[in-house]
Amino acid sequence: PFSTRLAVLAGIALLMTVLSEMLAGTGGLGAVILENQRSFRIRQMYAWLVLLAVIGLVISWGMTVAERRLAPWLE
Repeated sequence: PFSTRLAVLAGIALLMTVLSEMLAGTGGLGAVILENQRSFRIRQMYAWLVLLAVIGLVISWGMTVAERRLAPWLE
């Protein structure tokens, strides 16, 4: 269904955003993760990665809630 495509695209958008921040290095979550990795601040790097995972879960949960409210017949 259409909502499944949106959920997949939201995950890809998050991934591409962080990846582009890592490559450009101008700021953002990706640049912070990469800078911590390069500076051997492993705990901080993993803390940011956990935050990134939580953001992904919140986006996924939000997409599920939006689907249930906007298209209840799909359940």
